[in-house]
Parts: sequence; structure tokens; C-alpha cells
Amino acid sequence: MIEIIIPGYRSLHLQHLVMDYNGTLAQDGLLLDGVRSRLESLAEHLRLHVITADTFGMAGSQLNGLPCELVILPVEQQAQGKLAYVDSLGRDKVVAIGNGRNDRLMIASAALRDRRSTEGRRINRNHIGCRCSYVRHPLGAGYTPFPKTPGCHLR
Repeated sequence: MIEIIIPGYRSLHLQHLVMDYNGTLAQDGLLLDGVRSRLESLAEHLRLHVITADTFGMAGSQLNGLPCELVILPVEQQAQGKLAYVDSLGRDKVVAIGNGRNDRLMIASAALRDRRSTEGRRINRNHIGCRCSYVRHPLGAGYTPFPKTPGCHLR
């Protein structure tokens, strides 16, 4: 679990990281360099979920051996399927990362998300946007698995 205390507002008790696959963790179905080790590090503190249409049919083999749950959704109704999955985990416990139009609903519903992932939509005041390095992009340069931002604590 990751606890983020937001002074004067509330605390987040995050338990799940829900991620899109292709375009977020992979390109053309293949995991990007460095993602495997970063996911292993994140799995020490959050339950990892990869939710995808698996367009290239390679997500299972690419994620094999990683501590994550792979959910393959039908191509139709992707956005609604991803939202329903986040709802089943409990929105207030979820960090969501994705880059596609079909990720917009799950990202908007999560307690913590990369504010750029919402396709430029204004963040609702009831949600928290974060620019912590591990949320900014799981593959970014200077990656650190947990932010040094005041108020972010691991428990």
C-alpha cells in the first residue's frame, strides 16, 4: 500500500495500480526496455493489474513471470470495461495509467492518475492529479519507484 497524505484535504490509501498495456508498457505488443524491473519494484507496494484488448496477442507471454494480473477485455466497449474493472477494485484505492481514448474513463475514475492521461480534460476537484515520477510515466528517465514529494508515504 502507498499512503499519500494531502494536508488540509484527505489521505489516499492506494492498493492497486491499473495499467493499459500497448502504448503504455509496450510498443507493438513488446514490453519496453526497463518496464519489467520497474513493475517488479512497484509490485512490492501495490497490486498490479494490466488491462488490455491484447491487440497483438503477446501480453501474456511478455508479462509472464511478473507479479501482475492480466485482464484481456473484448475489443468492443473497452472504455466501459476498464471503468467497470476499476470500480470492482474500489476507485478510492486505485492508481490508473493509460494513454488511449479507451483509458479515459478508468483514469478519470481513479483516486490517483497521471493528469496528462485524461486527454487534456480538466481534473475534477474530487480527484487528485499527480506528477510523481512513478506515475508520470512508468518508463520515464530518472525513474524512482516512489516520490520524494512531501506527504507521500509508504505503509
